Amino acid sequence: MCEKSDGSILDFEKLPPTTLWSKEELCKEFELEKCPLFVAAPMVRYSNYPFRKVVKDYGADILYTPMLYAKNLVQSYRNRSLNWGWNLGSDFPILQLAASNGEDFAEAVEMAHLWTSGIDLNCGCPKANVRKLGYKGKAD
Repeated sequence: MCEKSDGSILDFEKLPPTTLWSKEELCKEFELEKCPLFVAAPMVRYSNYPFRKVVKDYGADILYTPMLYAKNLVQSYRNRSLNWGWNLGSDFPILQLAASNGEDFAEAVEMAHLWTSGIDLNCGCPKANVRKLGYKGKAD
């Protein structure tokens, strides 16, 4: 049985509503002549469609997919649907790809170029499991 709250800090009903300023209001407040672009950079496991929708609703101009392996993108419809979110409205994020060879990268770009606003080749992911698979830059 649930008891009435005693007003503890965990009582979320007592929190005031949050009001976010629009980009235009922020630019005016800081006396900027031109509003900057707001970019939601790629984040592992977080830049999927639902996350991109939320940050776009809060004013992000440029969105990225999470890093996707080019080979998996070409081979797996599930990877394309769940991680990238194709055909989900007007969401045309920049596609971030990791590729261990030029052929996989070219094939993924050829497949995806109509559904993205840009292509980003990840040349240096610091994650050990990614580097172990050969997805790394020459400087490594």
